[in-house]
Amino acid sequence: MKPLARRGTTLVELLVALAIGLLVVAGAGVLLLAQLAEQRHLTRETELHQDLRAAADLMLRETRRAGFWGAAERSVWMPGAPAPPRNPYATDPPCRLASGAEQFAYAYANPAAAAEERLDASQVFGWRVADGVLQFMLGCANGAPNWQPLTDPDTLRLGAPTALRVVVTALDLSAYCSRPCPVDGGVAADCPRVELRRVEIALRGAAVHDAAPEPTLGLALHQRNARVRGACPP
Repeated sequence: MKPLARRGTTLVELLVALAIGLLVVAGAGVLLLAQLAEQRHLTRETELHQDLRAAADLMLRETRRAGFWGAAERSVWMPGAPAPPRNPYATDPPCRLASGAEQFAYAYANPAAAAEERLDASQVFGWRVADGVLQFMLGCANGAPNWQPLTDPDTLRLGAPTALRVVVTALDLSAYCSRPCPVDGGVAADCPRVELRRVEIALRGAAVHDAAPEPTLGLALHQRNARVRGACPP
């Protein structure tokens, strides 16, 4: 009776097994790299949304103070009464700063001077987008706005259609006057009216080191203390 023949793995079989193993490892590596890249992309996109949301929340909280005056009750108008004093913090635009598609300025009384009727440079604030950076104006001493960057240009870039816009809606109060307001060219003269101011903000940002789509965050708010304009005819 002959003994059973024993033979090991041939070189060809070893090479084939090695090639199959390398293919499996390469496929797993490609999947892992794709997963890591997708994870980095999602992380950057989340950070981008968080940065935009943080900037928008800060703008909302700050802009809601626009026009605040501790003695706003003085601006209440009543029929037959003379024109009330004007809110000193309703200057538009303050500090000789022109409002545009990418900037606007406003003023409000700080707690230490809430009841005063004096507007100084330290009570003027504003927002603008310059060179892809969101900036906040902290005061306007000697007519020179003090712009401070709020977003990091090395990580976040703001681009079109970023917009900062103020929409004014007037409510006519001439019906409450004892005498009709004169009309010139179909338009009533400087009769009493209330101006409601709505601030519309759109922020579009992109990560500097990522070519991901640029998300846009839009929000709107109404400023405090509606402005009273005009007066009834004497």
